[in-house]
Amino acid sequence: MSASNSAAQSEKQQQQHPVVRRVLIGATGSVASIKVPQLAKSIIKQGLEKHGLCIEVAIAASNSALHFFRREQLPEENVTLYTDQDEWSEWKKIGDPVLHIELRKWADICVVAPLDANTMAK
Repeated sequence: MSASNSAAQSEKQQQQHPVVRRVLIGATGSVASIKVPQLAKSIIKQGLEKHGLCIEVAIAASNSALHFFRREQLPEENVTLYTDQDEWSEWKKIGDPVLHIELRKWADICVVAPLDANTMAK
């Protein structure tokens, strides 16, 4: 098989079964959180257009971050928003899933954006 045929076959397989990458965005209470919806859209778009990747985004937003953007501003597909209230909603007893641990297992990469001075100091 020639190199061009191999590359074409690989591209065809990727289109049929795109590689999925998972990005966790930790949004802090900075006023720059207003840009979180735009960041999520950009990550998804760049992953697809430049690398042929299907990007799934989870956003873990503090209550303070939610003062600067609304759930409705996020893309409807491939984005999940988690809030402080979600952290312990599933947990009832020892052995039950805890959100921050499950997100650690789920994500390929974690980005804290924006990173406010208070969080950086911690």
